[in-house]
Amino acid sequence: MTGIRRYCQAGSRSPLRWLAFLTVGFIAGGIAGAYGASHASSSALQWSYVAYLLGLDAMLMACGAQKAAKHDEIIAAKDLHWAALLTVGSFAGLSSGFLGIGGGLATVVGLSAMLGVPQHQAQMISLVLSLIPTTLPSAWVYWKQGWSSSWAALVGVIVGLIIGTDLGARLANKIDRSTLHVTMIVFVSLMAAYMSYKALS
Repeated sequence: MTGIRRYCQAGSRSPLRWLAFLTVGFIAGGIAGAYGASHASSSALQWSYVAYLLGLDAMLMACGAQKAAKHDEIIAAKDLHWAALLTVGSFAGLSSGFLGIGGGLATVVGLSAMLGVPQHQAQMISLVLSLIPTTLPSAWVYWKQGWSSSWAALVGVIVGLIIGTDLGARLANKIDRSTLHVTMIVFVSLMAAYMSYKALS
């Protein structure tokens, strides 16, 4: 909530219609991804993660920092087609269910690089989606298959997310869109390199 508040204070908003279609797509994609992950080996999941990150990196680079910097005003009611929103939501949900990464990266990249939504606004939307229990159906699939975690680990991750989200939102709102775009490319590239190292070791 604190991260969302930071973005709202900086002027980022999202039409409810966007959130509705993104949510529907996310839930459907998440369930499909969770079932798909149950039939994949650990090695296949690791390399899928690497391919996913490299794909997002390529999309971000194709979008270009200059294109991201052209958005001088926050899009408040741009007419995004429902099919495009469903596609982004489904892709984000699929990555969340299959790779267990929340889908936030796919949401931000899909909205900003593919649909032209300013990155600050896309990041705020991603945080709002994380508040909606979109991951519960796919988590239920994992739980039914015997994959669970201790409450202590879950609480620790949640507390870390709350603190990290607030700090990250503060930082993101202090830098311009072009710098934020380049920062995301660097971040995703480092993640891809790290996951490649883990998959090879």
